[in-house]
Amino acid sequence: AITEIKDDFLGSFSEVNVNNIYLPDGVTRIGESFMFNSEITSFRVPESLEEVGAGSFISYNLQEFTGGDGQVSADGSAIVIDGKMVAFARGGVGSFTIPSGVTALGADLFYGSPELKYLNLGSNITSIGDYAFSKCPALEEIVIPSSLNVIGQSLFSDTDNIVRFSGNSPYVTSDNRCFIWPNVRGGGNDVLKFAGGGG
Repeated sequence: AITEIKDDFLGSFSEVNVNNIYLPDGVTRIGESFMFNSEITSFRVPESLEEVGAGSFISYNLQEFTGGDGQVSADGSAIVIDGKMVAFARGGVGSFTIPSGVTALGADLFYGSPELKYLNLGSNITSIGDYAFSKCPALEEIVIPSSLNVIGQSLFSDTDNIVRFSGNSPYVTSDNRCFIWPNVRGGGNDVLKFAGGGG
């Protein structure tokens, strides 16, 4: 029985026109970059799924997740495993609020979301993985909670149209124009991103 899907699995099928894919129950792990830029619009999550690699579902066409055994959010837009959101169906989504119960965001989670303009991280997020908001050309506002205490690298790489950071986080400046983070190496703060580009 198949229990693991290797990294870059669908890369070899990039020229095939497939709209949805079915993985059998029994699959517990999906490797990194599973369906990078594929044509797939719908994905059935195996009930047995326990782990998803970084960047597994970076596909502009992906619109929904189905199936699963509690891993799929109520609206079908996300895969959540043990409180960590590990995949996002980014096709056509302009505004998104993290589902309740999510405490961590995986690496590359919103990477390359072409239409995402507003993102509310909710009130329970404690950690964000590397490159989580990179290459989101339409992203204008992000709501950051006070619960956040761990962030990955290059969160906003090539995301240059943010005009506002909001929320009750101590890491957002009072004018909502900067997201800052304590510099653990030399004290003080690092400005992670200026609203309006740069940073």
